[in-house]
Amino acid sequence: MNLLLNIYDAFGSYLFIIGIPVLFELISFFYQYIKSKQKITIFLEKCKLLIKFVYVCVFVLGYLLFILLMADTQSRVIFGSIISIASVIGILGYIAYKKNSNKKTEKNLVSRYYLIQSEKYLCWLFSLFSVCCIGLFIYAIYVHEDLWVIIFLLIFSIAMLSAALNIGLWKIEVNDMEIIYRSTFGRVRKYNFKDITKGIYKKNGAFRVYIGEKRIFTFDDNMEFSLFIAQMNRLHIPVWSYDFSVKMKSKFR
Repeated sequence: MNLLLNIYDAFGSYLFIIGIPVLFELISFFYQYIKSKQKITIFLEKCKLLIKFVYVCVFVLGYLLFILLMADTQSRVIFGSIISIASVIGILGYIAYKKNSNKKTEKNLVSRYYLIQSEKYLCWLFSLFSVCCIGLFIYAIYVHEDLWVIIFLLIFSIAMLSAALNIGLWKIEVNDMEIIYRSTFGRVRKYNFKDITKGIYKKNGAFRVYIGEKRIFTFDDNMEFSLFIAQMNRLHIPVWSYDFSVKMKSKFR
Protein backbone atom coordinates (compact mmCIF):
# COMPACT_ATOMS: atom_id res chain seq x y z
CA MET A 1 0.00 0.00 0.00
CA ASN A 2 2.81 2.41 0.89
CA LEU A 3 4.52 1.58 -2.40
CA LEU A 4 1.37 2.50 -4.32
CA LEU A 5 1.03 5.77 -2.40
CA ASN A 6 4.67 6.61 -3.18
CA ILE A 7 4.00 5.93 -6.86
CA TYR A 8 0.96 8.20 -6.73
CA ASP A 9 2.98 10.92 -5.07
CA ALA A 10 5.88 10.74 -7.54
CA PHE A 11 4.33 9.72 -10.88
CA GLY A 12 0.55 9.73 -10.31
CA SER A 13 -0.20 12.78 -12.42
CA TYR A 14 1.67 11.37 -15.44
CA LEU A 15 0.05 7.94 -15.11
CA PHE A 16 -3.34 9.64 -14.75
CA ILE A 17 -2.90 11.63 -17.98
CA ILE A 18 -1.79 8.50 -19.87
CA GLY A 19 -4.80 6.61 -18.52
CA ILE A 20 -7.47 9.11 -19.59
CA PRO A 21 -7.51 8.02 -23.29
CA VAL A 22 -7.70 4.42 -22.08
CA LEU A 23 -10.67 5.35 -19.89
CA PHE A 24 -12.46 6.91 -22.88
CA GLU A 25 -11.75 3.80 -24.94
CA LEU A 26 -13.22 1.56 -22.22
CA ILE A 27 -16.30 3.75 -21.89
CA SER A 28 -16.79 3.63 -25.66
CA PHE A 29 -16.36 -0.16 -25.67
CA PHE A 30 -18.93 -0.73 -22.92
CA TYR A 31 -21.31 1.72 -24.57
CA GLN A 32 -21.08 -0.19 -27.85
CA TYR A 33 -21.43 -3.49 -25.99
CA ILE A 34 -24.65 -2.32 -24.33
CA LYS A 35 -26.01 -1.27 -27.75
CA SER A 36 -24.98 -4.36 -29.75
CA LYS A 37 -24.45 -7.08 -27.08
CA GLN A 38 -21.48 -8.40 -29.06
CA LYS A 39 -19.06 -10.34 -26.85
CA ILE A 40 -15.31 -10.62 -27.31
CA THR A 41 -14.34 -14.18 -28.27
CA ILE A 42 -10.60 -13.70 -28.94
CA PHE A 43 -8.51 -14.49 -25.85
CA LEU A 44 -5.83 -11.89 -26.63
CA GLU A 45 -8.46 -9.15 -26.91
CA LYS A 46 -9.90 -10.18 -23.56
CA CYS A 47 -6.43 -9.93 -21.99
CA LYS A 48 -5.88 -6.46 -23.45
CA LEU A 49 -9.25 -5.33 -22.17
CA LEU A 50 -8.50 -6.70 -18.69
CA ILE A 51 -5.11 -4.95 -18.58
CA LYS A 52 -6.67 -1.65 -19.60
CA PHE A 53 -9.42 -2.07 -17.00
CA VAL A 54 -6.89 -2.76 -14.21
CA TYR A 55 -4.74 0.20 -15.28
CA VAL A 56 -7.73 2.56 -15.22
CA CYS A 57 -8.87 1.29 -11.81
CA VAL A 58 -5.39 1.63 -10.26
CA PHE A 59 -3.89 4.71 -11.89
CA VAL A 60 -6.95 6.76 -12.88
CA LEU A 61 -9.68 6.06 -10.33
CA GLY A 62 -7.12 5.17 -7.65
CA TYR A 63 -5.17 8.38 -8.16
CA LEU A 64 -8.41 10.36 -8.16
CA LEU A 65 -9.29 8.92 -4.73
CA PHE A 66 -5.75 9.66 -3.54
CA ILE A 67 -6.12 13.33 -4.53
CA LEU A 68 -9.58 13.67 -2.96
CA LEU A 69 -8.81 11.91 0.32
CA MET A 70 -5.09 12.20 1.04
CA ALA A 71 -3.55 15.07 -0.93
CA ASP A 72 -3.00 18.60 0.37
CA THR A 73 -4.77 21.72 -0.91
CA GLN A 74 -2.01 22.74 -3.33
CA SER A 75 -1.94 19.29 -4.89
CA ARG A 76 -5.70 19.42 -5.41
CA VAL A 77 -5.50 22.76 -7.21
CA ILE A 78 -2.69 21.47 -9.42
CA PHE A 79 -4.79 18.38 -10.09
CA GLY A 80 -7.54 20.68 -11.38
CA SER A 81 -5.17 21.85 -14.10
CA ILE A 82 -4.07 18.28 -14.81
CA ILE A 83 -7.61 16.94 -15.21
CA SER A 84 -8.42 19.76 -17.66
CA ILE A 85 -5.43 18.88 -19.83
CA ALA A 86 -6.09 15.16 -19.44
CA SER A 87 -9.70 15.57 -20.56
CA VAL A 88 -8.53 17.11 -23.84
CA ILE A 89 -6.03 14.27 -24.31
CA GLY A 90 -8.81 11.81 -23.57
CA ILE A 91 -11.02 13.29 -26.26
CA LEU A 92 -8.19 13.11 -28.80
CA GLY A 93 -7.60 9.50 -27.82
CA TYR A 94 -11.30 8.75 -28.22
CA ILE A 95 -11.33 10.35 -31.67
CA ALA A 96 -8.40 8.17 -32.76
CA TYR A 97 -10.17 5.11 -31.38
CA LYS A 98 -13.39 5.93 -33.22
CA LYS A 99 -11.53 6.44 -36.50
CA ASN A 100 -9.96 3.01 -36.23
CA SER A 101 -13.05 1.13 -35.05
CA ASN A 102 -16.06 2.75 -36.79
CA LYS A 103 -17.22 0.64 -39.76
CA LYS A 104 -20.52 0.63 -41.61
CA THR A 105 -22.16 -2.26 -43.46
CA GLU A 106 -23.51 -2.02 -47.01
CA LYS A 107 -27.02 -2.23 -45.59
CA ASN A 108 -26.47 0.96 -43.61
CA LEU A 109 -25.05 2.73 -46.63
CA VAL A 110 -28.44 2.72 -48.33
CA SER A 111 -30.43 3.95 -45.33
CA ARG A 112 -33.05 6.58 -46.11
CA TYR A 113 -33.28 7.92 -42.55
CA TYR A 114 -30.34 8.47 -40.24
CA LEU A 115 -29.04 10.77 -37.54
CA ILE A 116 -25.55 12.26 -37.32
CA GLN A 117 -24.36 13.57 -33.96
CA SER A 118 -21.67 13.00 -31.37
CA GLU A 119 -22.05 10.17 -28.89
CA LYS A 120 -24.38 11.25 -26.08
CA TYR A 121 -22.12 10.00 -23.33
CA LEU A 122 -19.48 12.50 -24.49
CA CYS A 123 -21.93 15.25 -23.59
CA TRP A 124 -22.25 13.81 -20.08
CA LEU A 125 -18.47 13.53 -19.76
CA PHE A 126 -17.90 17.11 -20.86
CA SER A 127 -20.68 18.23 -18.53
CA LEU A 128 -18.91 16.44 -15.68
CA PHE A 129 -15.60 18.04 -16.65
CA SER A 130 -17.22 21.48 -16.78
CA VAL A 131 -18.77 21.03 -13.32
CA CYS A 132 -15.41 19.91 -11.93
CA CYS A 133 -13.58 22.83 -13.55
CA ILE A 134 -16.15 25.36 -12.34
CA GLY A 135 -15.95 23.89 -8.84
CA LEU A 136 -12.16 24.11 -8.86
CA PHE A 137 -12.37 27.65 -10.24
CA ILE A 138 -14.64 28.74 -7.37
CA TYR A 139 -12.42 26.93 -4.86
CA ALA A 140 -9.28 28.60 -6.27
CA ILE A 141 -10.90 32.02 -5.79
CA TYR A 142 -11.95 31.06 -2.24
CA VAL A 143 -8.40 30.06 -1.19
CA HIS A 144 -6.84 33.07 -2.99
CA GLU A 145 -4.84 30.94 -5.42
CA ASP A 146 -2.40 32.50 -7.89
CA LEU A 147 -3.98 34.58 -10.66
CA TRP A 148 -2.66 32.34 -13.46
CA VAL A 149 -4.33 29.30 -11.88
CA ILE A 150 -7.67 31.13 -11.63
CA ILE A 151 -7.47 32.32 -15.25
CA PHE A 152 -6.44 28.85 -16.43
CA LEU A 153 -9.39 27.21 -14.66
CA LEU A 154 -11.78 29.87 -15.98
CA ILE A 155 -10.68 29.27 -19.58
CA PHE A 156 -11.04 25.50 -19.22
CA SER A 157 -14.43 25.86 -17.53
CA ILE A 158 -15.72 27.88 -20.48
CA ALA A 159 -14.16 25.44 -22.97
CA MET A 160 -15.66 22.36 -21.28
CA LEU A 161 -19.10 23.98 -20.98
CA SER A 162 -19.05 25.06 -24.63
CA ALA A 163 -18.05 21.56 -25.72
CA ALA A 164 -20.87 20.02 -23.66
CA LEU A 165 -23.42 22.35 -25.27
CA ASN A 166 -22.04 21.70 -28.75
CA ILE A 167 -22.13 17.91 -28.37
CA GLY A 168 -25.53 17.91 -26.70
CA LEU A 169 -27.37 20.19 -29.11
CA TRP A 170 -25.66 19.88 -32.52
CA LYS A 171 -27.11 17.26 -34.85
CA ILE A 172 -28.03 16.48 -38.45
CA GLU A 173 -31.22 14.53 -39.17
CA VAL A 174 -31.70 13.16 -42.70
CA ASN A 175 -35.05 11.88 -43.94
CA ASP A 176 -34.62 10.82 -47.58
CA MET A 177 -33.85 14.16 -49.32
CA GLU A 178 -34.66 16.45 -46.40
CA ILE A 179 -31.92 17.62 -44.04
CA ILE A 180 -32.76 19.07 -40.63
CA TYR A 181 -29.83 20.86 -39.03
CA ARG A 182 -29.72 21.96 -35.37
CA SER A 183 -26.84 24.24 -34.43
CA THR A 184 -24.84 24.45 -31.21
CA PHE A 185 -27.25 27.10 -29.91
CA GLY A 186 -30.36 25.03 -30.77
CA ARG A 187 -31.34 26.90 -33.92
CA VAL A 188 -33.08 24.59 -36.45
CA ARG A 189 -32.81 24.96 -40.22
CA LYS A 190 -34.04 22.74 -43.06
CA TYR A 191 -32.22 22.01 -46.32
CA ASN A 192 -32.65 19.66 -49.25
CA PHE A 193 -30.00 17.51 -50.94
CA LYS A 194 -30.96 18.91 -54.34
CA ASP A 195 -29.80 22.36 -53.17
CA ILE A 196 -26.34 21.18 -52.06
CA THR A 197 -23.66 22.05 -54.62
CA LYS A 198 -20.54 20.44 -53.10
CA GLY A 199 -18.79 19.08 -50.04
CA ILE A 200 -15.17 19.76 -49.16
CA TYR A 201 -12.83 17.86 -46.85
CA LYS A 202 -10.56 20.02 -44.70
CA LYS A 203 -6.97 19.24 -43.81
CA ASN A 204 -7.93 18.18 -40.27
CA GLY A 205 -10.49 15.64 -41.56
CA ALA A 206 -13.59 17.80 -41.05
CA PHE A 207 -16.13 17.99 -43.89
CA ARG A 208 -17.91 21.17 -45.00
CA VAL A 209 -21.18 21.18 -46.91
CA TYR A 210 -22.04 24.06 -49.26
CA ILE A 211 -25.01 25.56 -51.06
CA GLY A 212 -23.39 27.70 -53.73
CA GLU A 213 -20.44 29.33 -51.99
CA LYS A 214 -22.17 29.43 -48.60
CA ARG A 215 -21.12 26.86 -46.03
CA ILE A 216 -24.27 25.55 -44.29
CA PHE A 217 -22.70 23.19 -41.74
CA THR A 218 -19.54 21.24 -40.94
CA PHE A 219 -19.01 17.66 -39.76
CA ASP A 220 -16.15 17.37 -37.28
CA ASP A 221 -13.61 14.64 -37.94
CA ASN A 222 -14.74 12.67 -34.86
CA MET A 223 -18.25 12.16 -36.30
CA GLU A 224 -19.46 9.24 -38.41
CA PHE A 225 -20.86 10.86 -41.56
CA SER A 226 -20.17 8.13 -44.15
CA LEU A 227 -23.92 7.77 -44.79
CA PHE A 228 -24.10 11.43 -45.76
CA ILE A 229 -21.10 11.10 -48.10
CA ALA A 230 -22.59 7.97 -49.66
CA GLN A 231 -25.86 9.80 -50.33
CA MET A 232 -24.00 12.71 -51.91
CA ASN A 233 -22.16 10.26 -54.17
CA ARG A 234 -25.42 8.56 -55.19
CA LEU A 235 -26.87 11.96 -56.10
CA HIS A 236 -23.67 12.88 -57.99
CA ILE A 237 -22.97 15.87 -55.75
CA PRO A 238 -19.26 16.78 -55.95
CA VAL A 239 -17.15 15.69 -52.96
CA TRP A 240 -13.78 17.42 -53.03
CA SER A 241 -10.67 16.22 -51.27
CA TYR A 242 -8.52 18.75 -49.42
CA ASP A 243 -5.80 18.74 -52.10
CA PHE A 244 -8.32 19.22 -54.92
CA SER A 245 -10.01 22.13 -53.10
CA VAL A 246 -6.62 23.82 -52.66
CA LYS A 247 -5.91 23.45 -56.39
CA MET A 248 -9.34 24.89 -57.27
CA LYS A 249 -8.80 27.89 -54.99
CA SER A 250 -5.38 28.62 -56.47
CA LYS A 251 -6.78 28.21 -60.00
CA PHE A 252 -9.39 30.95 -59.53
CA ARG A 253 -7.16 33.44 -57.79
